[in-house]
Amino acid sequence: MKPLLLLILVLLMPFTSKEQTYFPFPDSNAVWQEVLLPYPPGPIISYMEHVEYTISGDTLINNILYKKLFITYYDVNCSEVFTVPSFAGGFRNDSVERKVYYYDLISSEEWILYDFTLDIGDTVPQTFNNISFPALSVESIDSVLIGDHFRKRYIYAQPTYPPIQVIEGIGAETGLLGYMEYFEVIYYLRCFHQDDNIFWMHPWVISCHLETDTCLAISVPEPISDDVLIRIFPNPASDLIYIQCSFEKSGYSGDFKLEIFNIFGEKVGESRIPKGSDGYSYNVSGLSDGIYIAIFRENWRIVSITKFLIAK
Repeated sequence: MKPLLLLILVLLMPFTSKEQTYFPFPDSNAVWQEVLLPYPPGPIISYMEHVEYTISGDTLINNILYKKLFITYYDVNCSEVFTVPSFAGGFRNDSVERKVYYYDLISSEEWILYDFTLDIGDTVPQTFNNISFPALSVESIDSVLIGDHFRKRYIYAQPTYPPIQVIEGIGAETGLLGYMEYFEVIYYLRCFHQDDNIFWMHPWVISCHLETDTCLAISVPEPISDDVLIRIFPNPASDLIYIQCSFEKSGYSGDFKLEIFNIFGEKVGESRIPKGSDGYSYNVSGLSDGIYIAIFRENWRIVSITKFLIAK
């Protein structure tokens, strides 16, 4: 009987133990794509804001080390129109306390952003993004498969609005910094990417693209000019692509700008190609396998568009 009892206890351990791997927020190569729209949404989608948060480097504030967050604003009607990324504050992981802290530039103070120590029934503490405190409480806790690993998922409930899910290492479905409140407007995290992989997509959507987007990379516009022939080879490519340019007219005064987009419409690379270059090379070894779109511009005019495949 004792061996049987021991076997039962071993089998039950993964389900009864409260200890499991904690997933802190990433410190690089992550993108949070957030939108803001009126609530409740009307029959015609009308986005008010489309932003992306990215991580780039470290910063020391009050002798505390933070990861630097940058925000990029996109036009809600055309994803190719955006502002230069600007500093949006810093965050830091405390993996021992299982909390994430955010330094807000406007208030010049540090806030708790997420607390992953909560239990069912707890009131969600006042955080930077929980402006409706103390209305939110933890309704349930479970696990969700993100990539190859299960992470804890917390369901926050409030009396009059839909529940909100919060996932370790990602944040709330209302956005990384978006307010967890449904009142006249609503923030929500449309997609979360890490290392060029989509790890999470909001249940409301079937694509990371906005439905209002008129310039998706997967349905790129026709080039303005047809007097430039640009060829990329080899195709498929593995580590380097070579670019040949052929001119039928000589009406171009400057260099070309190369922009590379993945199938999700995200810019994953860019370079400047001197006018008349033949056999110019570009390193794509850091990109994942898949289809990419190369857009060539001269003074912001699209002069050529082509697709190529990466297969390693």
